[in-house]
Amino acid sequence: MRCFHPSALQTSRLGSRKTCAHGFAVLIFSLFTAAEASDSIKLASSPAVSADGKTLVFAWADDIWLAATEGGEAKRLTIHPAPDSKPIIARDGKSVFFNSVRTGSTQVFRIPITGGTPQQLF
Repeated sequence: MRCFHPSALQTSRLGSRKTCAHGFAVLIFSLFTAAEASDSIKLASSPAVSADGKTLVFAWADDIWLAATEGGEAKRLTIHPAPDSKPIIARDGKSVFFNSVRTGSTQVFRIPITGGTPQQLF
């Protein structure tokens, strides 16, 4: 799994830079007790923070997970035998886009941020 150093995680919006190191630090240093998993989440990859800074998505155990940047329980958004990776939150905050090899090659999928059935886009 690929992890990033907090200094490498940045988002740009209209020329202003906002680091998501806070969300990443909360993810790594907090002991999330995952609702559907008995293990603590360690070594998560591809963290992304919502535009409002309140929500964090990340890849862990080949699925996509969601958590509040303030900490707490993480919620699994995807459950599938194929690995899911590289999540990002839509600008409107309503969907999460991610890569998956569910069809045999890497494709882009979208899932509502509240959960549901992923839809293949490309």
